[in-house]
Amino acid sequence: MGLFFNYDNSVCSEGTTPVVFSFDPSISSLKELLMYELSQLSYYEFKLRELGEDTEDLTNDIIENITLALVNLDFRKDEFLNMLKVLYEGVEKAKEEYKNSCERHVCDCEILIGEKLSFESKNEGIKAVNFGEKQSLMKNTVFSKKKKMLSDIAIMLVSNASLCITEIESYGESVGDLKYKIPELLKTINYDGLSDSELKNKILNFAKSNCEIMQKLNEIIVKKYGPVEMTDVELNIKRGKCILVSGHYFKDLELLLEAVKDEDINVYTHNEMLFAHSFKGFQKYKNLAGHYQRSANNLQLDFASFPGAVLITKNSHPHMDMIRGRVFTSNDNVTYGVGKVNENNFTPLIQAAKEESGFKRDIKIDEITVGYNQNEIITKLSNIISKIQTSKIKQLFIIGLNNYSLIQNAYFEKFFEILPDDCYTISFSYNTHKRNVWHINTYYDMSLAYLMFNELTKYPKILHDKTTVFMTQCHLQTIAHTFNLKILGVKNIFLGECCSSIINPSVLDGMTDLFGIKQLSNSPKRDIRHILKKSK
Repeated sequence: MGLFFNYDNSVCSEGTTPVVFSFDPSISSLKELLMYELSQLSYYEFKLRELGEDTEDLTNDIIENITLALVNLDFRKDEFLNMLKVLYEGVEKAKEEYKNSCERHVCDCEILIGEKLSFESKNEGIKAVNFGEKQSLMKNTVFSKKKKMLSDIAIMLVSNASLCITEIESYGESVGDLKYKIPELLKTINYDGLSDSELKNKILNFAKSNCEIMQKLNEIIVKKYGPVEMTDVELNIKRGKCILVSGHYFKDLELLLEAVKDEDINVYTHNEMLFAHSFKGFQKYKNLAGHYQRSANNLQLDFASFPGAVLITKNSHPHMDMIRGRVFTSNDNVTYGVGKVNENNFTPLIQAAKEESGFKRDIKIDEITVGYNQNEIITKLSNIISKIQTSKIKQLFIIGLNNYSLIQNAYFEKFFEILPDDCYTISFSYNTHKRNVWHINTYYDMSLAYLMFNELTKYPKILHDKTTVFMTQCHLQTIAHTFNLKILGVKNIFLGECCSSIINPSVLDGMTDLFGIKQLSNSPKRDIRHILKKSK
């Protein structure tokens, strides 16, 4: 393909930018405290709603705090402490509202007991860190191993749902009562009285709601920007001033293109934003020049080599130590050296692009095809299903989405080399020219995968026994997608490698031990043999 290069990276990529293994342990403790306070706030939200009170504002606060904590990986301590202070006050206020509501309804109050942190002392920062460490220690000692796994999985799922809801609401849409499912699950994570099986059932029920939320977001994006079309995207460089847009939030790209439509500035997409080119709603913008990407694992190098300004879209990670001064984000919180796009005002970003050198000349590189023709996909898939029914194909493998880690590259090179002729693979990630492999350039879009799986649900035996899915992309949404596939009826699911800064190893262990999700071994031969043996 000639687009991606693999650096021997000391970072792991999640979303748009790499996550460096340099977390301040004190920040981890403060995040533990944050989840503790959010679980308490969720408890009072639930109790107030039981009494018939309007808790929409309270629920919105919970979702906002989850999103902020999730997106900002490199919080400064003072920022996090201020956030915790506001949250602490919110918990105390919700507690008082609950007491008053109980008094009005003449019923007993069930107030949470336990140690509380005070933010009134001089050493509040040290005390907050120590309190967070105590909460983490308690979880590791009081909770069973299973309970801890389940709690970590629950946090991953509510985090994904919160991000999706935030994006849905930015389009002026609503998920209705589905948003209340978040505090309903979150309130349980610090309960030692809840059995493992009860928490597991709550997670599975929430996963169904999460699936609905993700589907609604996809529907909104398709409705807003048009159906997906097969599109040739230029990788060529055009002479002139330029802006690079990285992330997954299409609305920021739309707003920026509107802002520069009368400017002599070329806009390039990066990483997940590539799929925007497949929507007709973006194809009308003459400033949308193409896609710029030279690496898949170490994305900071892409930004460092780009001679213009960079926009990290909303709810994506702006961890940009290398190129301060020309990186901007629409996130609510920003890190040192990263500019803030306030209220969709792109003027500082545009000015920064004008001050940079831009590309000095045109460079011819290549083009790639993204998107798909739905009718062609269904026709070809139907043909594959027919061959499975007549035993011409013994096993269907589905691989996606992109990862491009060195270890996984080696795994799938060997996988395709030894893949039996009577097995068939649909790959959204790795390309090969074998006749029994169908490669589709979807890149970071899951809608095609769901289109195929929804078609496969018409054939339960094939979906259950003859279909194996490899989830190769390590992303916040990976766990949510995995549960969605289970809900659709996929039994054989393998997770690829994932660094701990993106997905807690406890979550991966829990997926394996409690939900039957497997992890790729270092031997594709062994994995294939095991899969084929089970499918007989």
